[in-house]
Amino acid sequence: MPAPNSAQDLVPAQANGQTDAESSEKSSGTRVTLSDLGQALAAKRQAANQPVKNQDIDKSSLPDTIKDLLKRIRELQEQIREQQQKLNTIMANQRLSPEQKQEQMQQIQATINSLSGALNSAYGQLNKLTRDLDLTKEQQMSVASLLATSV
Repeated sequence: MPAPNSAQDLVPAQANGQTDAESSEKSSGTRVTLSDLGQALAAKRQAANQPVKNQDIDKSSLPDTIKDLLKRIRELQEQIREQQQKLNTIMANQRLSPEQKQEQMQQIQATINSLSGALNSAYGQLNKLTRDLDLTKEQQMSVASLLATSV
């Protein structure tokens, strides 16, 4: 059985807006899908890992509003990284026409722009909160340290 040529080969045809018939006409490569149970287990595992990822934030002595913003910033940064990876995958996909690449890249770039705007807003809120809450030097250093580890 041939190995997939790209991450695009691993995406179910329906996720790309294709029917099974269209997919089988276009590609005879390997197709991988997860059952409902598999998807549920993957979601459960991801949810279980979430607290570990932000454990350093939760253990800090910062106010909850700042902790929530720091978590949101990390989440937005991760979403931007995922979208950038999708962009790289599209650029490397030799099976797409230039027009298809351009269209898909524009969609992802719009998503990245939206996420970047949300990230900038979160940074602005964090700066305002750190001033308004009159954090101690130790807390300010903690915020800076947690931001540095989130990048």
